[in-house]
Amino acid sequence: MDKTGFKRVSDDTPIDITELSENDCGLYYKEEPYTPQTLHQRLIITYSPKFARYQRTIRENQAERAKSKIKNGEIKRNRKNPTDPARFIEKTAVTKDGEKADI
Repeated sequence: MDKTGFKRVSDDTPIDITELSENDCGLYYKEEPYTPQTLHQRLIITYSPKFARYQRTIRENQAERAKSKIKNGEIKRNRKNPTDPARFIEKTAVTKDGEKADI
């Protein structure tokens, strides 16, 4: 997705979201044409730096919990919850030479 072409919701000022400051709390949007079949539509994409920071801290905390699960040997086999930190854990079998093995 192109990170340019966004506009600030409050005053429609064009902005590049890659150049936003770390503590920005604005809300940004952009409109894209979307025509999957014969019906012409428009797709409205929104971006909130505040929500992005919130999601980043959640992922970082889940990654830390996954690291502690590996360290303590508490890896579950059945991960039913989509927010389970074990989704970051993957087991790969390797040979003595360090190549990926087929089991």
